[in-house]
Amino acid sequence: MSNNVYDRIFARFYDTFMEKPEKVELARRRRRLLRDLKGNILEIGAGTGASFQWYGPAAHVLAVEPSLPMASRARARINGKDIELVEAGIGDPILDERIKPGSLDAIVCALVLCTVPDLSGALSRIESWLKPGGKLVLLEHVRSHGKITGAFQTAINPVWKVFAGGCSLNRPTDLLVKNRKFKVQSEQQFRLTMPFYEATLERLSD
Repeated sequence: MSNNVYDRIFARFYDTFMEKPEKVELARRRRRLLRDLKGNILEIGAGTGASFQWYGPAAHVLAVEPSLPMASRARARINGKDIELVEAGIGDPILDERIKPGSLDAIVCALVLCTVPDLSGALSRIESWLKPGGKLVLLEHVRSHGKITGAFQTAINPVWKVFAGGCSLNRPTDLLVKNRKFKVQSEQQFRLTMPFYEATLERLSD
């Protein structure tokens, strides 16, 4: 969990910074991805709770967020929904105590895998927690498949990470998940100043 001055400043201005992208594109994609999810769901990196309003009545959500200032803002958006918010990151041992292997119907990652320190370890945990046939729902920005744009993302990434809460611009998350125990059900690439990836993937049996 983190609660330093930078975290507080970042949380204060995050929604303002994201207001236009959410209004133009991201909110409708969140709605489409989340509204029909059912059962036991884990949302990793809930941020300020931008996804909460889109969960339907059949969703029982455990949302985790390691930044205390972000979690505080997210808590105000629960609005009576079946959402439990825990101040933790995906690598926190408390999640292993709370979540049994093969117990989750869906895991949601929206604008978070860019900041996870150990992406390979995070994907292994996601695989472990999802039941066979469970869904991994992604809404992430990714490294461009274009050579020039991808190289530009890599070049500015060190500076970007400093000012964007540890966010990495150049992670090929869309390619990495396809090398794991998942089958793509639907996917779409789109752009919002940078390349984004929207997908629903099914956890395969071991």
